[in-house]
Amino acid sequence: MVHNDVVWGIIRDNWNFAATSSGTAAGYLMRLNETWLRILNQRQTAAGAPNEDFAAAEHYAYARLFTAATGDSTCIGPSIRVYDAIKTIAMKTGFERSIRTNNVYYPPVPASADIRAWSDAGARDGRRDFHQLFPGQTPRTLKACESLAETAKGILGPLLSYHRPH
Repeated sequence: MVHNDVVWGIIRDNWNFAATSSGTAAGYLMRLNETWLRILNQRQTAAGAPNEDFAAAEHYAYARLFTAATGDSTCIGPSIRVYDAIKTIAMKTGFERSIRTNNVYYPPVPASADIRAWSDAGARDGRRDFHQLFPGQTPRTLKACESLAETAKGILGPLLSYHRPH
């Protein structure tokens, strides 16, 4: 179960501790990136890895960064849902280790509607950021989709390969 007040606290605290200045568009994106990486690092611990609140915060921060940088929300939403479906299948069929994307020492948090809602909120806030940071610019949807396709290949490659890692 995701605790919204805890998730907001994780996001806020990591934003506040980020050292990058957010006075320019590039600085703002770098601060979003730093915030996401700080949360990702916290997830890569024995305490953070199984914690749904950290997972929700990390998904929010990634979706916000990705969407703020590209303006795209066409690819991020469906890609999250596809990843959730793949993760669910992998976990039910014993191939969970093949889809670990962050720290190979800890299993992924199971997919949940609460975590997806935080991802969607990050994409929504990222769209707002993009329009404020880059007024009048068109979202870079094709570039965003290509980026996510490369990530998906990295995740799916071992899962679909005959030479699965053990």
